[in-house]
Amino acid sequence: MIAEYQKKASGFLWLGFLVSATSRVVSSSGGSSGNLTTVACAIAVAIGGIALFIYGSYLYCIGKGQSPWLCFFGFLGIIGLIVLFCLPDKNKKVIVPLGNQSLPGDWPPPPDVNAS
Repeated sequence: MIAEYQKKASGFLWLGFLVSATSRVVSSSGGSSGNLTTVACAIAVAIGGIALFIYGSYLYCIGKGQSPWLCFFGFLGIIGLIVLFCLPDKNKKVIVPLGNQSLPGDWPPPPDVNAS
């Protein structure tokens, strides 16, 4: 995974999670009266938290080299994040062999230096 995206993604994922948790605190502070202003504020905070979480999921998918459309697993919350963790990393570093060996798909093959 690309380290730059990993750092940004984790920040947005945590921020989205905390903002969403804050929306629950805001909604419960209204008590049983169900004040319309409190409910509207809680919904706005929850939407903001979900948006941050989805953006963090987007950055995580990009960092792993996956399709950005997979970021919508973020709507599933922690379960979606577990799914994203299980995706294979397509941005792994490739180890290039040393010497006169050709890689699969190399054409034309490199000349053999040791041949006489």
